[in-house]
Amino acid sequence: MSNRPARKLAAVLHADVVGSTELVQLDESLAHERIRSTFQRFCRIITTYEGIAHELRGDAIVAEFARASDAACAALAFQNDSSEFNQRSGDAMSPALRVGISLAEVVIADGTMTGAGVVLAQRLEQLADSGGVVIQATAAETIPRRLPFDLENLDDQTLKGFEQPVRAYALRLRRGEQVPEADLPFAEDAAPVTPDKPSIAVLPFVNMSGDAEQEYFSDGITEDIITDLSKVSGLFVVARHSSFSFKDTTLDVTEIGTALGVRYLLEGSVRRAGDRLRINAQLLDAASGSHLWAERYDGALAEVFDLQDRITENVVAALAVTLTRAEQHRAMNKPTQHLKAYDYVLRGNAYHHLMTREDNAKAKKMYEQAIALDPGCAPAHAGLAWALVHDFNQAWTSQPEQSMRRALEHARQAVSLDDGLAMAHLALGDVYLWSWQQDQAVTEGRRAIALDPSYADGHFALAVFLTYAGHAEEAVLQAKKALRFNPVHANRLYYIALARASFGARNYQDAVQAAEQSLARGFTRSAHVLMAASYAQLGRMVDARRHAEEHLKTDPGFSLDLAMRRVPYKNPADLAHIVNALCKAGLR
Repeated sequence: MSNRPARKLAAVLHADVVGSTELVQLDESLAHERIRSTFQRFCRIITTYEGIAHELRGDAIVAEFARASDAACAALAFQNDSSEFNQRSGDAMSPALRVGISLAEVVIADGTMTGAGVVLAQRLEQLADSGGVVIQATAAETIPRRLPFDLENLDDQTLKGFEQPVRAYALRLRRGEQVPEADLPFAEDAAPVTPDKPSIAVLPFVNMSGDAEQEYFSDGITEDIITDLSKVSGLFVVARHSSFSFKDTTLDVTEIGTALGVRYLLEGSVRRAGDRLRINAQLLDAASGSHLWAERYDGALAEVFDLQDRITENVVAALAVTLTRAEQHRAMNKPTQHLKAYDYVLRGNAYHHLMTREDNAKAKKMYEQAIALDPGCAPAHAGLAWALVHDFNQAWTSQPEQSMRRALEHARQAVSLDDGLAMAHLALGDVYLWSWQQDQAVTEGRRAIALDPSYADGHFALAVFLTYAGHAEEAVLQAKKALRFNPVHANRLYYIALARASFGARNYQDAVQAAEQSLARGFTRSAHVLMAASYAQLGRMVDARRHAEEHLKTDPGFSLDLAMRRVPYKNPADLAHIVNALCKAGLR
């Protein structure tokens, strides 16, 4: 079997900054900051239109789309947004882009896109005016006539590196029209924010301690506040992953609120000096950019939990949300009064988020040190349980049975210590799932969501539990909720959960789309398998076999029999459903 990189037909967008050299000469540091901010805004628009930004290099960006119409919409939406943005800034340091779009064959490997399509898009972009878009005629012909675009014929162009002339058009938005909104198959169906439910995102609090080593502490404070607010049923709280994607951003409040789909933003800073702590926090209205309140909280390091409580209480009061008695207890119930143990938990969480074998091992050590200092620290037991399950799942341990026994012990201990800790129930549910106790896993997943309604990872995990327990249609809804609570930086595993649930619900085209999203984020192990199975059920055998072959490239020793023994389906019919599909795709 060939090891050559896979080739595919794609709509390619290439953009660069007009006059970047002149901007750098005016003010080098400000120019780099403005260009970076401009590319970040463009990348978010690219993602909105189902595109994938493969490369940011210097003063250029390269992106891939499945359809030329999506590339055209993203380009025009950005140019329109950028024009308004630059007018508001009103200075000479406002980067303008020109964009080229082609439809041709490309090669994608290691997150980089190359091939004739990229070169062609770059050559077309050089024909565009500042703030303009030029598109290849072949790509333009695939755009539906119903879209409000005008094409100005630029005739045949002789382009460097191409033997034959290329017909090109200047692409413009028709006067008085708006760029069509993106077609988002997952986000549209996911739980929308109801008008009577305030929505909020907590942006990463800035580390003002003058020590980069303290970054984990300010991140931990932010995560704790997110967790406290997400326990309030009257609030819609965006997940940590999405909030943290705006760390160190130069975007304004309105842009961040729009990207996250929330009305309010909480931002602030943390200064830790010796045994003293200062936290500054301010609540912003993302729609208007106005401040609702700002407060400074000073105290001893030992008062860190009290300071967090005060911030949570002030946010809830400002948004006029009423807490039930149970929510008050859960939001104000703190994991430990042992500050060193708390510090170890924060360090463990920081490592755990990285999801590598080495970092998982470091996370376990941090949680174990926290438990040694405070055996009653429920989050440390829950974190250790989940890390041990990851050892089992990822085959990172030579003693899988011992890992699962320890995981069960620590998960049960976490729940016993704090029955109101959503993460504890989720960790216990994960242990039950991989112990083939699927119904118990679902019960724990439902308990976690009841305790923490905005918990994106909780909705994701419940989707996984439900799929393996035989409730695929409900699993689809939970996976979509996870994506809604984590709208910008959705974990690639969320899409795998949605793909697996959609396959189980016999929605094969939806399964393909979700698996493609996971594949685009670099997760190949399960994505190719689910795409092979889904295409086989759709009768598209060429595509099914192609993805089966791609999977074998990444896992040459793959055995369908051995792999399926590890998959915890409760119902034999569900297991047979995917096995038969994979057999049709050529995996024996």
